[in-house]
Amino acid sequence: MDKILEKIIDAIPGKIEVIKSFKDSLLADAVMVSEIPSPTFHEKGRIEFLLNRFNESKLEQVDIDDEGNVMGLLPGTEGKNTILVWAHTDTVFSSEKDHAVVLTEKELQGPGIGDNSLGVSVTAGLPWILEKLGIKLKDNLLIVGSVKSLGRGDLAGIRSFLAQWDTPIRSGVCVQGITLGRLSYSAFALVRARIALSIPPEYDWSQFGAAGAIGQLTRLINSMMAIPVPRSPETQLIFGALNCGNSYKSVPRHGELRFEVRSVDLEQVNIIMSKIRDIIDASVAESGTKIELDILASRSPGGIEFSHPLVKTVRKVMDELDVLPRVAPTTGELTALLNEGIPGVTLGLSTGVNPHELDESIEIEPIFKGITQLTTLLECIDEGLCDG
Repeated sequence: MDKILEKIIDAIPGKIEVIKSFKDSLLADAVMVSEIPSPTFHEKGRIEFLLNRFNESKLEQVDIDDEGNVMGLLPGTEGKNTILVWAHTDTVFSSEKDHAVVLTEKELQGPGIGDNSLGVSVTAGLPWILEKLGIKLKDNLLIVGSVKSLGRGDLAGIRSFLAQWDTPIRSGVCVQGITLGRLSYSAFALVRARIALSIPPEYDWSQFGAAGAIGQLTRLINSMMAIPVPRSPETQLIFGALNCGNSYKSVPRHGELRFEVRSVDLEQVNIIMSKIRDIIDASVAESGTKIELDILASRSPGGIEFSHPLVKTVRKVMDELDVLPRVAPTTGELTALLNEGIPGVTLGLSTGVNPHELDESIEIEPIFKGITQLTTLLECIDEGLCDG
């Protein structure tokens, strides 16, 4: 096994040079994907792009399932096992936003280019990338573009796909555009929620503590910030967005707070959410304000160990590429795979800045290492080097 790994690792410098030789095609695909709007629940354009690419690559079992995911199978020379590679196709940007991509000598800039247009374009191009590199896998390679990943999508696409797929999966790799060096192999427990506050028309403004939506949401936030959040087990209470009011002179009657509770321990998430519900109930009773708690998404913890052969192999590949591993649990799609008991990792392809902003950008040069990392790992899984 050591000799097989050594042979695969030794080929890394040559792979990078080959990948650089079709740089223009890689960038053209990334731009093409990124300029197709794909907000959650409206991913049809990108799914059709992937469908066409899978058919052009003559993949087998090309299909769009009932949930809207698209898939294709690249048969292996032996076909005894199946490796899953997938990328989520949705972004946080609405179709009304300008999706034009700016291409410079060093970077690509545009909404969603890093999360996850680059991931989608490289996943779509895997069959011809492997062919260019002269890699023929013994295992079948199952390639998927998933939908309904973000926000209220709550991983519905990949969860549905895994529930319906009836062939055992050896290992899975979730492909993200950013960040190169990302190494996720475990998942946080998580609750993502929204608090909607509304002051009724009959509200008594003369009562003690009466305040507009901004004041009341501020009190809620202060009370939530007073909740003890342990450092061990690793736990976070994250305030993501606060929307309230439209002018200088009018007291707002409606407001919204978006937040997330995450932890490596599900019990900690449940404890904090219980305290938040108590805070909301007390606020409603004291102020007479209507407050609704809306749970948008939830996750269960899970994962493989740091010592798992899959994780060790990824670290070895990163070391050979001079890439610093950034180990962190995920709240993304890998969660669904890990909850099914299937070993897997999430990897990034390039470095970038301003994720989820209109001026999101990624660097071009690191992409070559990112793709080399991905294809090298697939070879290692194929050779049985990553089996637990």
